[in-house]
Amino acid sequence: MYRPEEAPVYFDGPPPGYGSMLTRVMEDQPTRDMPTLMSVSLLRTDNEVWSLGTDYARLIPHEQLPDIMAGEHDVSETRIIYRTEAKVQTPECTCQFPQDIYVNSVDGSTIPHRIASTRVVVSPTLNHAGTKAAWLEIKGKKSSKIVVYDIVQHIEYTLVDNMDLLSASFVFSKVDNALYLISANDILVSVRSLPVPETPLSGTLSSPVLPSLITETTSLSGIQALPNGDILATRISYASPNEVIVIRDPQGTKVVEQASHVNDVIVHRTNLTEGEAFAIPGMEDAHGWLLKPKGWIKNDGVKRPVVLIHYEGSGAWNDQWLKLSNPNVLAAQGFFVVLMNSNSPTYSYQVDCSNTSGPQVLAKLSAGWNHILLTYLEIDRQKAIFIDEDGSEMMLSAINASGARHGLRFKLAFGIFSNEYDLYFEGRDSNSIYQAYDFLQSVAE
Repeated sequence: MYRPEEAPVYFDGPPPGYGSMLTRVMEDQPTRDMPTLMSVSLLRTDNEVWSLGTDYARLIPHEQLPDIMAGEHDVSETRIIYRTEAKVQTPECTCQFPQDIYVNSVDGSTIPHRIASTRVVVSPTLNHAGTKAAWLEIKGKKSSKIVVYDIVQHIEYTLVDNMDLLSASFVFSKVDNALYLISANDILVSVRSLPVPETPLSGTLSSPVLPSLITETTSLSGIQALPNGDILATRISYASPNEVIVIRDPQGTKVVEQASHVNDVIVHRTNLTEGEAFAIPGMEDAHGWLLKPKGWIKNDGVKRPVVLIHYEGSGAWNDQWLKLSNPNVLAAQGFFVVLMNSNSPTYSYQVDCSNTSGPQVLAKLSAGWNHILLTYLEIDRQKAIFIDEDGSEMMLSAINASGARHGLRFKLAFGIFSNEYDLYFEGRDSNSIYQAYDFLQSVAE
């Protein structure tokens, strides 16, 4: 990006191979190899120094498997579990959602064993003994179940059925008698506990298992079970980067304590706002987030610019630091900042593999946006900007095609899309990224 005092350099068109997209970061990244799973020993010396061993074992040596999905594997003392993409051809497109689940010895000494095939699964995990696996299985729109698989007895059974959760992460307790899960429902994140009974030989539990609520908050991730029975997790907000919390006695008192204070000095000095959640009228369990500009006083008669950020959502629309930016930066420069995703409250998987974009994806965004405009008359509608951080380009296309008919009118609309190596910007023309930053700066002044 150029400095403000420099003249912008405009392109006649997008670079070859990128369609309407402009590569802005790490353009020269070489083509990467397909990922593979490998294991190596982790050793600790007598003087408390950690080091990796020298023998690396490739865990899928027997066949060429599909792309292993990043982050979708778990390790126990003896085994590893992972899921791979299972492509299924449909008349419309090739879906990537169905997966196969494999388990293998952690040292790669055995052949991987497939324990489930062509399922839509989330967060496969192992207990610490490596004898049981669990995952969330998507059955259809707004319908899922928690599955447990006994690896020793080769018996699969349903722990909880007919759930409305489409996103969750799991961890077994240290003694493997309970399963902790983080689940999301719009803006709230819940931590719950599920007892793990003995494996039923018939494959069906005699009585249903009911989850027990441990705590509920606006943002929580990365749960880990501690040896003493407590739960370790990460909490993040618009006002602070990651901090570690501990949930004491999750089966009893359920006390939540902040264990780290890494960002206290910075957070106190910057005085960032945590944002406010607002309900979207006419929609059940649908919310967004609003950050008000610094110095804003209700009914002060001063018109202020506004930015609507559409962010990809899988489960809860959390109070969290965004991938590529913090909305507090814009709020500090005098912007109202509105954050919403277009998903229904819990459904975040397009199992129908539809690539269409149109008015149906604008309903939630339109309702929330128009509610904010009517509530905060200080917003200058002539200085409204739309930023799409979704990554799929669907929402930006829908805004450009039919947004005006739904009250979604913007002075400028552009998208920010990223993958593991590259950062892309796309807008209505090839110069829009420069126009976007020029406009952001000009309206802030």
